[in-house]
Amino acid sequence: MIRKAWKNWYHCMVGTYGQWLPGDERGWRERNHHEHVPGDYKNPPKVTKFSKGRHEYSKRIMNWTPYCIREPDRETIGRLLLQSFQEHNIPILALAVCETNFHAFLQIATHDPKRILGFAKRHVTFEFAPIIDPSTNKREQIWAGDARAKPVKDRSHATEAFNYILKHSAQGAWTWSYRDDPMRPRNPEP
Repeated sequence: MIRKAWKNWYHCMVGTYGQWLPGDERGWRERNHHEHVPGDYKNPPKVTKFSKGRHEYSKRIMNWTPYCIREPDRETIGRLLLQSFQEHNIPILALAVCETNFHAFLQIATHDPKRILGFAKRHVTFEFAPIIDPSTNKREQIWAGDARAKPVKDRSHATEAFNYILKHSAQGAWTWSYRDDPMRPRNPEP
């Protein structure tokens, strides 16, 4: 059963390309759960020859180099994300753009966060990513293929997610909160 988000709020996360591959020692998930991998980043699985080989193979078959968001680019990418959410009338309370991902606290009434995150990823790619092949207009790969969105359960979960996102500033992330920007339309706090 798919759980609806409390007041349509979601904690969304999108990684950059090549930063969390199958076989990673932090644990990983197979698309559509083709293979069960025990553990997660909090309780990583034991490193085995299989997982090491899997990680090396995953790195070898990558089409582009892994992407890290440089510190001077984080605000630019953050502002482009905000612009995309605003264009799609998606209320946002908090955003953190880190070296290897971004976190956003979004209210998505249609309950299709992956679609909304896809629009945002595309917007940043076309506005920011350098063109690497002028003959085809091909751009550098910034984002991983998938995005995660956790439905918020209740008000305490919303407060926890909001604070978690803003705490990324201690790790060098560019952060934004609805409190920081009086020019953006305010949305009610969760």
